[in-house]
Amino acid sequence: MAETLANPAITPPSPQRYAQVSPSAPRRCDPCGKDLPPWPGNCRPRISCSDRCRRQRDFRERKIQRREQRIAEWAELAELTGPAPAAFIRKQMRALQDEIRALKGDAHPAA
Repeated sequence: MAETLANPAITPPSPQRYAQVSPSAPRRCDPCGKDLPPWPGNCRPRISCSDRCRRQRDFRERKIQRREQRIAEWAELAELTGPAPAAFIRKQMRALQDEIRALKGDAHPAA
């Protein structure tokens, strides 16, 4: 007497259900700009066209995180120092912010 564990009353969710609640998938590979294949909606969307592009994107994201962390460290140091080092620290923070904008692809400098 073989019993089946599957319950016919429970049906798996349809892929369309996930497509409705998932964010829109990117249409181009971020590092190289190639068109990505259409997203079927039943799996996680692709954000890069190859492992090489995925590694480049991940590396760029880590660089941005490191620079944001350095900005936070410089800001903390600026609070502890006097006015003369604070000007140097602000200059360093602006340089890091410019690097972050360049890594994100935003060409407009902060005012």
